[in-house]
Amino acid sequence: YSRAHRFTRLARKLGWPLRDLDKAFIALHPMNEEGIPDITDAFLIQLSHIQRLFVEKNIPVVNLLSLWAYMDHVSYVDHIADGEPEIPSLYAQMFLSKTSESAVFKTLKNQKISEHTAAIAAAFGIGADDVDRLRADPLVIPLISEPNPDPTKPDVLVQDDRLTFENLSRLYRHSLLARIVELPI
Repeated sequence: YSRAHRFTRLARKLGWPLRDLDKAFIALHPMNEEGIPDITDAFLIQLSHIQRLFVEKNIPVVNLLSLWAYMDHVSYVDHIADGEPEIPSLYAQMFLSKTSESAVFKTLKNQKISEHTAAIAAAFGIGADDVDRLRADPLVIPLISEPNPDPTKPDVLVQDDRLTFENLSRLYRHSLLARIVELPI
């Protein structure tokens, strides 16, 4: 009861819907000394940073959480609202409802980022050249190892062009950060 009460009070104090605070718990996974999920001092400091960005930059909390964790991809059922509507995840809002390529983004199987640059750019609100620049940066999307055609030589490091949820999250995180600090990509 005590944790639920503190959770509700914190959501009200922040002015966030319960689902946003719940998503913050999932993204930041704060733990107390016993390893139990709890509202810790460090978690409150992280929330203060998110709240400040939310107020100053007018960016939704669920988007800001992508700076600390993978992009939100789980729909949320609002049990408090009438009819208990399902609220789509950030990923679904960006890729599954707006793009003509939504079938591609439902499975992400055997696809390449470079083949869907325009859809990714539109979802993130950046230019296609920005997506290409981010994709080519090994600090954004790490290099991967591929077998060398010559088996006597070591594997080769290449740019990861796979269209995966993790890579989309990395691209979004960096595009969002550039938007927040108001710098070009």
